[in-house]
Amino acid sequence: MTILPELAAFEAKGHDDMKLRRAAAELLDRQFLHAADRGSPRHYYTIVDEKYWRYFEGLFDALGRKLYRNEREQWVGLLPDFGVYSEATTGLPRMRQAETILLLVMALVYQEKVNIGEVERGAVVRSDTGELFDRYATLLGKERMKDHEFRDLTNEARRRGLVAFGERDDESLDVELFIRPMIMYVVSGDVREAMRRFAGEEERSLDAREREAANGEDANGEDASAPVPANGTGNGHHGETG
Repeated sequence: MTILPELAAFEAKGHDDMKLRRAAAELLDRQFLHAADRGSPRHYYTIVDEKYWRYFEGLFDALGRKLYRNEREQWVGLLPDFGVYSEATTGLPRMRQAETILLLVMALVYQEKVNIGEVERGAVVRSDTGELFDRYATLLGKERMKDHEFRDLTNEARRRGLVAFGERDDESLDVELFIRPMIMYVVSGDVREAMRRFAGEEERSLDAREREAANGEDANGEDASAPVPANGTGNGHHGETG
């Protein structure tokens, strides 16, 4: 016996209720489904089918989520119902800080490329792991994250349907990364604007430091080539180990 009358009605009409259950479970687990991803088309087309759309809307509404679709771009996804989750500020699920920041960087890169017209079919923009590595480091003023950590984070973004991987460059070892438009749904406009301003400030600061280094002086007017103290502190340098 099913809890939802709508599902019972589909069962009575001979529809495959297990197909609906599996599609709902897949979307709930992944947050976004894209028709181009392996294993996703059958669930995507089930959910956007007009016969079932209202059923899925009601199902996810009962779970405090809003169902979205864009058939031109071929994706369907879930975001929190902010009327229910009044404290939520983004469409991001709970995740590690590094993962959240990386998705914010992806949104920033996506918006920048859209602004200059570098958009491909399906409103996708092309980037690569090297570009994201560099932007992440610039924003945080830190060394690039370890390769295995970056792979873990981007794999999770792929699992959620937000990005797709392309070819790997044999020389640079960077991997093509196709950022999908759904990234703009999980990161609010206010957050993107804050990131844009922060990125501009950090990049201007980086440019200034590079100019100072080229002139042989740091911000205090001292010789930038002077040795760093053994404890790795002073003059704004980060300590190193090894």
